[in-house]
Amino acid sequence: MKKYLLVILISIASVVALAGCSDVGGDPSGEATATGMSITTISPTDVPEETMAVTEVPATEVVTPEVTPTEFVPTEPPTPTPEPTEEPTARPSVDDLKFVKVTEGENGTIRDLITFAEGSPEGYKEHVLANIFDHDDRTYWSYLNNDLNVELEMQFSVPVYIYRLDNWWYTLNKVYFYNVSARLSGSEEFVLVKDRSANTTSDETQDNISVGPVESVKYSFFDNSMLNRWVQFAELYVIGFTVTSETYEIDHAKGVIRIPGETSQDEFMEGLTLMGSYKVSIGFLPDEKGTVSDSSVLRISYKDVTADFMIEYLRND
Repeated sequence: MKKYLLVILISIASVVALAGCSDVGGDPSGEATATGMSITTISPTDVPEETMAVTEVPATEVVTPEVTPTEFVPTEPPTPTPEPTEEPTARPSVDDLKFVKVTEGENGTIRDLITFAEGSPEGYKEHVLANIFDHDDRTYWSYLNNDLNVELEMQFSVPVYIYRLDNWWYTLNKVYFYNVSARLSGSEEFVLVKDRSANTTSDETQDNISVGPVESVKYSFFDNSMLNRWVQFAELYVIGFTVTSETYEIDHAKGVIRIPGETSQDEFMEGLTLMGSYKVSIGFLPDEKGTVSDSSVLRISYKDVTADFMIEYLRND
């Protein structure tokens, strides 16, 4: 403020000085006589020193903000987008296939695959269990069934498909009362397949059971028509079939045969071993006749018992 006042006073003094110089005949001393007014010229030196003083503005301190270094955080690489998975081709229905007969015949007997379960009653004297499978109806297995609950279990070395059990009994005109149960592949339980507890047939009984894949058969004997509790079993014939392979994987419980890849009908059959009595056909798609692929089905049957095997390719894992 003092600075501005000083400037104004200097300006006024300059104006007065110019006015005095412009008067004609004026007194060089600066005193005006025309008007009778005495004008005093003010020089800057006449301004009080404190008026001349200029107030210093304190300098503003510049504060530089501290810069904190940013910690480097490694960036995770982006997760790659997975390739879309192809949906597996739906397997055609068995009804969509055309079945072509391949072969029919007999090869041995599946009763040759039987062994007796551990703990089976051996028999009386020379009338041992082995007599049941010696092809001689004059020999027999004999056992005194005192508790009326004797069980005879026979196991197969590979799963089989049984159409019928032919039982030959030693004593003529004697009727035996019994039940037949079977344990299927993939199960630990026996299921009743023939109830002969009220049997009326003597000498030979034919039990049509049409079941498979069977791993074990069990006879449960009760008594006989003479009520003497003796069991005299002369011969057992097992009618049916099975299939094995050293080339392919066969899963009887699931009904699947796994092969390395597509192959011809003839090469496929060369990799199979059939046993028993059978008729074989293969189901093809209409445009794949003669070529066994993962759309094909192997069908083996005899009379009323049938086994269908879905063909699948072996997996590398």
